[in-house]
Amino acid sequence: LLFIATLIISPVEVFAWSELSTQTFFSPMLNLTLGEKNRIQHAIAEAKERIREFQRFFQPSTRVRLEVILLNENEYHDRYNAPVWSAALYRAGQILIKYRREEKLSHKELINLFSHEFIHSIIAHGAGSSCSHSMDEGIAMIFEKLSSHSMEDLLREIVIHAPKEYISGGQPVPPFPTLFQRTNKVEIVRSYEDATNEILTLLSHSLRAEESSIVTLEQCLPKIRHLIGALTAPQEQRWVFEGAQTQLTPSL
Repeated sequence: LLFIATLIISPVEVFAWSELSTQTFFSPMLNLTLGEKNRIQHAIAEAKERIREFQRFFQPSTRVRLEVILLNENEYHDRYNAPVWSAALYRAGQILIKYRREEKLSHKELINLFSHEFIHSIIAHGAGSSCSHSMDEGIAMIFEKLSSHSMEDLLREIVIHAPKEYISGGQPVPPFPTLFQRTNKVEIVRSYEDATNEILTLLSHSLRAEESSIVTLEQCLPKIRHLIGALTAPQEQRWVFEGAQTQLTPSL
């Protein structure tokens, strides 16, 4: 990793727990204060705690070790050819973050950003190429927004937010193969919305014990069958929460 070697920095404190450990690097081009670095580290720690429940969808042996690299805008786009509209990328053990000092993301926004990318990394380690890009993004969008203190609460929120019908019958959303080449913001947002609604529908149908939906989701969430069987409430209790249909907004 030549770029990291050229940053002329030492990795900051490593936050770790049994399943996910991270090492954070700050580009010298950012000129961040110690206070700002600490704020970012606290957001990383909270994001990891927030997605602890998500890791139950994978085998206990799954261990993820990540390098979190914060870059200025030029470094992020020029060095890694990241699309203009993106704010972060996961790639092979690295999370790249475009950090704009002038915007100064709120603590909640930072946590959402890190949570989203951590979910991508967990899926990559636990499911690999069996999980399509569109399903991967849809899952990250949902669990970034709906992470909670317990799996039971999270499943309840999925029931509340799920669309009534399938979007595309469990098939990958067509625009995703060329997503990074796109520049039209409307098309990009629509792709993320479609992927999110598709996964919400699959999850909702899985909670109703629909076999085809469970099989589809097992490509990305290998232990979903076990979790649904162990954690879902009786059906008459679960569907009390239906009706409050809320649109999830993609965080690009």
